Amino acid sequence: MPSFIVTNSVQYTLGVEFTTGSFTTITEDLKRFNCARDIATIGRPIKIGKADFTLDNQARNYSPTNSSGLYYGDLTVGTAIKLEATYQNSTRSIFTGVIQNININPVLGSRVANISAIDAIDKLKKADVRLSLLKDTNAASLFSHVMSIAGITQTITSELLAENIPFVGTSSNKASKIIQNILELGHYYFHSDGSNDLYLKNRHFNVSESPVASLNEFYSFDYNNDIGSIKNYVKVKSSAKKLDTVVSTIAFTSFPQTLPASGWITFYIDYINPYNITQRTEATSVSAPAPDTDWIVTPNFDGTGSLYTSACSLYVGAFGDSAICSLYNGLGVEAHLTTFNIKGYSIYPVSNVSTIRESTASQNTYGVRSDLTIDSEYIESIDYTAPYAEYLRDKYKDPDDDISLSLNSIFPQVLDIDISNLIHVVEDESSSDGEFRVMSVEHDIDLSNGGEHILSVDLEQADQSDYLQLDDATNGKLDTAGNILLF
Repeated sequence: MPSFIVTNSVQYTLGVEFTTGSFTTITEDLKRFNCARDIATIGRPIKIGKADFTLDNQARNYSPTNSSGLYYGDLTVGTAIKLEATYQNSTRSIFTGVIQNININPVLGSRVANISAIDAIDKLKKADVRLSLLKDTNAASLFSHVMSIAGITQTITSELLAENIPFVGTSSNKASKIIQNILELGHYYFHSDGSNDLYLKNRHFNVSESPVASLNEFYSFDYNNDIGSIKNYVKVKSSAKKLDTVVSTIAFTSFPQTLPASGWITFYIDYINPYNITQRTEATSVSAPAPDTDWIVTPNFDGTGSLYTSACSLYVGAFGDSAICSLYNGLGVEAHLTTFNIKGYSIYPVSNVSTIRESTASQNTYGVRSDLTIDSEYIESIDYTAPYAEYLRDKYKDPDDDISLSLNSIFPQVLDIDISNLIHVVEDESSSDGEFRVMSVEHDIDLSNGGEHILSVDLEQADQSDYLQLDDATNGKLDTAGNILLF
């Protein structure tokens, strides 16, 4: 089936994976398309990329219950769908995802099928993951590990990140929450692209990049310089944990447990902080309980009588914050587990360490703006909280130029510009002339009346400081052109 051609130079192709590994082109029925994607970082939560397709349904091919429809039985929720655009023999992916919803409008004269789709971030947002206890884990490695456990099979790209995380807990958590915690650890950025690939980028990812486009003509342009963007009182708090240096009792039973004759009991037991038994903890190097010392079986509920421990069998499966225990009574009489302890090295919370950094000059001009606090269990010490707080203060102490703009059918720019790109913007009325990061994109394509492709983007001012870049001939030396070290 042919692709719908908007102009002599741009061709759109809508494909649906009715057969695994093969996309069927249905572009001739596409009337309108809209998709939106956003970047996540501090103050910007992780959002699902979404798309809406409006299809001509006069022939009822997209009605899921029409048994005579061309795609009956194949067009279902969860089916892969993608939109691509080809310009000057180069193909760009505009959106890739899976169908979330199919809505049919049966009104005569406007019979359309409205198909909604979502990208891989939807799966990430819904995934619950339970990690094994991790120590001294690099932030990028944790990102890839969480993606793997969450079952994310898309291409994943993570830039080199310097930060290591001392401990990552084992409690069940939303995968997206762990990723958001990683972003807050180092002011990182996370997003999907038109191919449904996922990216984790460091806080200086645009420093050595060149703009993908220079823009000076716009369909719409909105300049914003807002006092609300200022943060001149910044707090970074470490809610870290410490690995104990001595073996302690990390779990015990408070009451005797009855063992049926020639029978089993199975129970879970949580670890506790040996220094505060009201507080749950995690542990490592958990040892098997020793018979007649850590666990004792007797004939009587009060622990008196002969020891029956040697006639019983204990099996312990240790997890990061709990253990599953199964005990078999090999005697033909009822017995009682009167003592039960598990030992290991606890990982317990330590006193929080906070660093506050202020900009007096900014406060004198704009007042105190104190709505930026980072409270992270991934941060270990003041060696990190102090420079991180200084970095955040310097980044947000002054109002930034934020811009929202749109382009109408300007090719190839409406196809080439994507999230996280660096673009150069010149606009005389606002005196804007600089480089900006793309923080969100929205494509709106109307294929009626000759076709129209509107790209809308939100931008934030790019960091244009002179940083030391070790692999750069000009910027690879300190004190050259005022170069400074990155945090």
